[in-house]
Amino acid sequence: QLELVAPERPPPNVAILRAEGHARSSRGRSVQLEVEVGNFTPTARKVTVEVSLGESAWRLEGNCPAGGRTTLAEEIPLRSLGWQSGEARLAGIDDALVADDTRPLVARIRPRPTYALLTRQAPTQRPSSSHFLECALVPDRDLSEEPSAKLVRVDPSGPDRQVLGAADLIVLDHPGKLEADTVALLAGLMRRGRSILYVAGELIDAV
Repeated sequence: QLELVAPERPPPNVAILRAEGHARSSRGRSVQLEVEVGNFTPTARKVTVEVSLGESAWRLEGNCPAGGRTTLAEEIPLRSLGWQSGEARLAGIDDALVADDTRPLVARIRPRPTYALLTRQAPTQRPSSSHFLECALVPDRDLSEEPSAKLVRVDPSGPDRQVLGAADLIVLDHPGKLEADTVALLAGLMRRGRSILYVAGELIDAV
């Protein structure tokens, strides 16, 4: 004989269903924080979520309908780069299940990328293909004191190995004839996973 031991109504419970941090801008070190809360009670609730991430802490507040869900979102700044770990925790909640009142949280803030542009075209040569490439790679270079990326022009006749080795992306545009050592350096970086964009515009590029 089966005996039903469950209560007539499920016990009221409020839970954090999801907590995520998405990097919005490496320049500003900001993260779009989203916390989804579920209200499994017969009445609407005002919920408060305390979030700790890295060395900082925030409070998110909002209303959650009865038997529904709501997403609390806010763009928050972080103090340092790299992986940041923490948690989102419901504050002032006394419900049936304590375990789902907390959710771990992690976010990664990358440093702004560095681009190396190998070209024999002068930066003052405008219009030019290298100028348009620079505008595409760093569209806010003239609009902000700290643009979203750093671009370094490199002389293809004698490129700096340290600059190329530290670049997140190497772009070649009108580099002219490359020396054998430069070709070997670029090939070695590519084999080790470095991204290279070669814009072919002259016959020597095919050679």
